Amino acid sequence: FHLLHTVFRDGAAIVSNTPVIDNHSTKHKTANLSSDKIESLNEEQLPVAQLAKAMSGGALSHGALYGNIFHVRVGERDSNNVAYTSSSLCPHQDLAYYESPPGMQLLHCVAMGEAVIGGESTLIDALAAAYRLREVRPESFECLVRCPATFVKQRAGASMTYRRPHIVLAEDGSSDSGEMMENEIVAVHWSPPFEGPVMLPPGDIDRYYE
Repeated sequence: FHLLHTVFRDGAAIVSNTPVIDNHSTKHKTANLSSDKIESLNEEQLPVAQLAKAMSGGALSHGALYGNIFHVRVGERDSNNVAYTSSSLCPHQDLAYYESPPGMQLLHCVAMGEAVIGGESTLIDALAAAYRLREVRPESFECLVRCPATFVKQRAGASMTYRRPHIVLAEDGSSDSGEMMENEIVAVHWSPPFEGPVMLPPGDIDRYYE
């Protein structure tokens, strides 16, 4: 419960000293297993799955597209996901094209190959950024509240599109749009790699891309 409290209070948490798997069938620790061996293990054996189930009450969700556990392997041939490449990724949120994205996501570095360069993960407080945007550029803030973005996932076996604004405010029944812009910010949806063409009135296009 302390971990959950930290996540809800701060938006993220770093868990250290994660136990490795002692796979009795192979007599090896996780850090010494190849990626293929790790993927062949039962989901119940993976520490990240155990922790996720403990945090969620016993079940994992959103596994239809990538499975409950998504194994990232750099250098995967014929891959259809940029995560398998050595290219850097701009700040983004995963699964923004879902109507109901996951509330929490766990990242677990099981092994770091000696030839791997980079691999750092950068966390950004999107809510803090949105509050700051409202202070310094209120007109841009209003645009991102009013204008829905188009989030898209298109690949073999997947065709998903969902439109939602980048910034979502708490509703209070107010009909005054100016007053509403001062409401609490309850969500931010930001995923440039998965944005498709916007469907906006011509007058909003320039402001949206500003």
